[in-house]
Amino acid sequence: MSRQFGIYIHIPFCAAVCHYCDFIKSAQYHGQFQQAYLRRLTSVLTAAKKRHPLSDPENRVTSIFFGGGTPSLLGDFYAPLMHTLTSLQSEGCEITLEANPMDCTKEAVKKWKSLGFNRLSLGIQTLDNHGLAFLTRDHRERDIRIALTNALEYFENVNIDLIYGWQGQSLKSWIKDLNWVTQSNITHVSAYHLTFEPRTVIGRRYFRGIIPKVRDEALEEFYRHAKEQFEAFGFQHDEISNWSRPNWSCQHNWIYWQDKTFISFGPGSHGYLSEADTIGTRYFFSPHIPRFGKHIPLEDTEGDFLSFLKQLGAKIESSRSVDDWLAEYIGSGLRTKKGICLSRVATLSDRHFNPTGLMKRALDEGLLSQKGSRLLLHDNEWFRETAWSLEALRSLQR
Repeated sequence: MSRQFGIYIHIPFCAAVCHYCDFIKSAQYHGQFQQAYLRRLTSVLTAAKKRHPLSDPENRVTSIFFGGGTPSLLGDFYAPLMHTLTSLQSEGCEITLEANPMDCTKEAVKKWKSLGFNRLSLGIQTLDNHGLAFLTRDHRERDIRIALTNALEYFENVNIDLIYGWQGQSLKSWIKDLNWVTQSNITHVSAYHLTFEPRTVIGRRYFRGIIPKVRDEALEEFYRHAKEQFEAFGFQHDEISNWSRPNWSCQHNWIYWQDKTFISFGPGSHGYLSEADTIGTRYFFSPHIPRFGKHIPLEDTEGDFLSFLKQLGAKIESSRSVDDWLAEYIGSGLRTKKGICLSRVATLSDRHFNPTGLMKRALDEGLLSQKGSRLLLHDNEWFRETAWSLEALRSLQR
C-alpha cells in the first residue's frame, strides 16, 4: 500500500437540496442529529487509527477532504474530529473544506482556519443570477463576491467550482464568469459541464424533454473559452476540468487521478486501497445516514483494515477485474497532464502498448506523446478523452 494517501470525509447535510445534485445528502436533519453524526465519525476515525495503514508511523496522510453535502454548515462541531486527525497528517497536509458561499461569513471563515483547515473550495457555480435560480442555489452574485472576499482574508489556498451548460446560459454570461474568476486571487478552479442525473429533479425534467439538451458544439465552445482564459492568466491545466496556479495543484485530486490510496468515511462514500503489484480494492458505504458508525469495531489491536471496514458496514467490490482497473486507470489518467504509466499497466495487467493505426497517427501529429514509460494526451484532446481511452485500451495487448 502506498505510504502516502488521502482521507475523504463525507458530511451529508445541506440547508436545501439543489435540483441538479446527485450526492448523498439530507436537508431534513439539524442540530443534535448533526452533532451525533460527527461524534460517530470521530469514534470511527479513533478506531480506524489503530489499524494498518493508519497505525503505521511511516505512513502519512497528504490530504484530507471534507466533502458533502455542505460541510461548511457544521463549523464549531469539527474540533474533536480535527484533533483526532492531527496525528495522521504529514507536513504540509492539504485539508480542504467544501463551503457554500452563504456560510462564508468572516467569523465562520476565521473559525475554519483556526480549526486547521488550510484550503477552501467554494461552490459558486456561476455569477449569473438566472443560472443560480435554475440550479436552485441559495446564493446570488452579491453573496459570491462577499464570500470570496472573506475567504481570501484568511485562506491563501481557495478553489472555486463553476458549472456550464445550464439552460439559457449564453457565451457572454460564461465569459463574465471566467473574467471574474481569473482576475481574482484564487489558486484553483474547477469547471464542470452540467450533467443530468436520473435521480435529480433537473435530471427527471431533462429526460422527460422539459429541459432541452445543450448542443455538444456549445459545450465544447464553453470549454475552449475556459481553457484559453485560464491559461492566459497563468493557470496550469491539470485535468480536463481543473486548473491551478503554479504550485497550487490540488493534492487530493491527484490521488484520485493517479491510482493512489484514499480512505473514505461516511454514508455513500467510496474508498480505494491501492497496491504496488496488483489491482487495488474498492469499497463503499451504504447511503443510509443513521446507519453509518452505528456499530464500531472496538478491538484495540492492530488488524486487517479490510476486515475493519467490513465490520463497519462497508461493501467490498470483490468482482472487480484487471479490465475494470485498466478502464479506470486509463480513463482518469489520460485526461491529466501526467498521463498514464505504461510500465505500471504492464506490471498489473501483463499488457503492452502496441499502438493502433489511429494511435500511431496521433503520436506522429503530436496529439499523443510518449515520454519514457508515460503516455500523454495533448490537453486540446482531453475533451474527447472517452474516445481516446477506448483507443488506448485497444492498443494494449498481451
